[in-house]
Amino acid sequence: MKIHIPDYFNENVKLNSIKIDDLTMIDYKVHNNEKIYSVSNTNLLIVVLTGEKYIQFSEIEFDISEGQAAFIRSGNFIMNQIVEQKTKKYESLIFCLSDELLKEFYYKYNNIAENIEVKNNNQTLKCIKLDLSYFLVKEIESLLTFFTEE
Repeated sequence: MKIHIPDYFNENVKLNSIKIDDLTMIDYKVHNNEKIYSVSNTNLLIVVLTGEKYIQFSEIEFDISEGQAAFIRSGNFIMNQIVEQKTKKYESLIFCLSDELLKEFYYKYNNIAENIEVKNNNQTLKCIKLDLSYFLVKEIESLLTFFTEE
């Protein structure tokens, strides 16, 4: 399957999403493994809540487990969603972040950004994998209350 992000999320009424200005937040759930070729014209922050995600660019590949997140720059990549064995479910919160929103954040909080060190071996940085603390994961999960179950 090939999808264009965020258009796919905005047009798919079966998905729970909230859009506020330059930010779209999606509660993404599937019950079987999927392989998706993605074309994203927005930056993504993906937080895996249940299951595992496998992401592949032309030059790098990595996986994100429960309690981890990835910041992914806009572009082309392949994603696999792998369901958790007990619940037979994959769930993540996806934040679509426009370049303008990121620029605004950077200019407002540039003192924080100056303290972040990212090593990329002189390659174009396409993604950053993040290990989240238990408390941050719980705070992110609290956002699920803004979505309604069908």
